[in-house]
Amino acid sequence: MAFNFPPHHNFLSAILESTVTWKVVIFGLPGLLASMGTIAERMDFVLELYGPRGLARYVRESLNLSRSPLSFKYKVIELVPQDSQYPGNLMKDWPVMEVDTNQHHPQEIQSVSVTASTHEDPVWNLIDSHDECTVKASRIEHRIPCFGYVFTENDRPGTINVDYLKGVGIPPGPLYAKLKRGEAVTAPNGTTVNPKDCIGPDKKGRKATILGDTWNPNCMTKIAMHSDVLVHEATLEDGLKEKAVSNGHSTPSMAVEFSHKIAAKTLILNHYSQRYRSPHTPVPKALAQEQVSSTDVLLEEAKNAVKNYPGFECSVIASRDLMTHEVTL
Repeated sequence: MAFNFPPHHNFLSAILESTVTWKVVIFGLPGLLASMGTIAERMDFVLELYGPRGLARYVRESLNLSRSPLSFKYKVIELVPQDSQYPGNLMKDWPVMEVDTNQHHPQEIQSVSVTASTHEDPVWNLIDSHDECTVKASRIEHRIPCFGYVFTENDRPGTINVDYLKGVGIPPGPLYAKLKRGEAVTAPNGTTVNPKDCIGPDKKGRKATILGDTWNPNCMTKIAMHSDVLVHEATLEDGLKEKAVSNGHSTPSMAVEFSHKIAAKTLILNHYSQRYRSPHTPVPKALAQEQVSSTDVLLEEAKNAVKNYPGFECSVIASRDLMTHEVTL
């Protein structure tokens, strides 16, 4: 299980340091799809995209307006927000047509809408019958509807006792696969061997929780419990908590508080304000040195916050551009 953090600081640095006028077009996800569209034709392949209501229209309009062909089909699965996720009079003061039935992209399959299973501690069940994992989502509080996602790997069969099987005359081969599938097999000497006779306890699947922008992810608590890794934003340092919350964001100590609540083993901080720079990223010449702080400030605040919870063991990592984190078994 691996997670990649896309670049953003380096792109902004290039803009700030340019001596010419830039026309910046933010193409985002549709741009990624367009780049993927240059690969060999795979019309038997369907890419599924998951996100809040409005994603289908956003992707469709971007691809249609740019006349971007794709060499594969795609399908959008939209999470329908609860009415209470729209703060105040947002929908009245700033009405937006999130759903549109205009001309679909040639490679688009009709989108699907998913609603919450319950109103209290709502859960959006996204993938529940996959061979490898399940994916669930829940609401997190921000200025607009936002979601967090929990990826839970299915438990894996335990280790086979090879010595035992050799002792009853079963060599490595197809019968091992049957045993791992939970099927009984017959040894050459006629002995029936059941999986419980030769396979150890199941290996617990890994669990990762990834949050979007939020100042309060408490609705995620139940489905995120005992995550191996939690990705949580830390937009501003603790001394600027009031400003962070007023804009719908979090600080390092807030991220640690939720980590403790769900007993996460690893916390990965992300989504920093532009006032913070990774030690691995050069500071743009256009920014005065005194305007820039290191993300190490956020990292140290989070590490210190962990100490406020006796007995809580959680490693803290500050994400950076193009970083990859592997969740080991």
